[in-house]
Amino acid sequence: MISARGTYDQVVIDSCDFTITSSNGTGVFGGSSTVEGSRVVVSHSSFTGGESGVFASGDQDESGNLLPGAPHVDVLQSTFHDFTFSGIQHQLASGLISGNTISACGSFGCIRAVLDGQVEVRNNSVTVEADRLVLNAQRIRWGIAASALPGGGHVIVGNTVTGVGAGPTGYAIQGAAIGVGRITTAVAPGEVVDNATVSGNTIVNADTGISAHDAVVTGTDNVITETLMGISAVSVLLTTSVTLNRSDVTSYVVPMDGAGLSDLTCNWWGNTAGPQNVPVGVPAGVFTPFATAPIANNPGLTCGGALGAPPINGSLTAPLRPSLGGTPGAAVTGKEPLPL
Repeated sequence: MISARGTYDQVVIDSCDFTITSSNGTGVFGGSSTVEGSRVVVSHSSFTGGESGVFASGDQDESGNLLPGAPHVDVLQSTFHDFTFSGIQHQLASGLISGNTISACGSFGCIRAVLDGQVEVRNNSVTVEADRLVLNAQRIRWGIAASALPGGGHVIVGNTVTGVGAGPTGYAIQGAAIGVGRITTAVAPGEVVDNATVSGNTIVNADTGISAHDAVVTGTDNVITETLMGISAVSVLLTTSVTLNRSDVTSYVVPMDGAGLSDLTCNWWGNTAGPQNVPVGVPAGVFTPFATAPIANNPGLTCGGALGAPPINGSLTAPLRPSLGGTPGAAVTGKEPLPL
């Protein structure tokens, strides 16, 4: 394992191969530094096995505030395969996660940028296998998970999250392909409403395509298909607001739900009549006008679809949400990956 912590300036790990034999081990750890402007950069490397491939983690005070010296960790153009917790665990830190290929992830997801500062998650390819069981036979819950500390936020753009096969819910990803904000009702020290841009992502085969819990999410040009629910927006402890436009959401059971849905206008819902099976609590103004043809990444199209989407009836109910509780893996290098 390569560990950067304490006093360091620039640490670059390039073109290295890591095979991690311990189930609670990690390949690269990036911790806090006393040197202002310090940075850890991992690029063109491969990681196989262990709890996580790259683990970035700063430190908090008792109130949950991020302490000075929090790491800036970039993870670029690398491959990750076969983990118990997550492929990339990025917490209490800032940085860029870009151009990586991740599969056989841990039960808590593939890319986790949780309780973070400013983090960009861009152009990654994530594959979630429905038949993969880890950590006491748990299934993979998220493709990309993000939550923030004060001053933090996320840019999640250009990623592909693909589920393969069918799990107990009928979908490969048990939770959400992209989940922003609080993941459970447990109060994590310092966690605040996450401000995130979610644009240009492609999602296939998940229980939920994009979910927001105690988050403000905006974005365009997402393509979401084969989901139980396309877009979910729930206020757990704080106010959620989701504005997603010019996106394609198709092959769903329920297109959207949640009191935090602010503006889902100008989207294509796979039907010229607009979204089907809309829950009765979602006002038509949330999704009207809608597109009458695929519109994501097609700036020349306009949207002007009229009202008329039917509500859920007695033969079709809103989906049951899977339990998202669980116990994280063993601590690594004195730090523990945060499950929230």
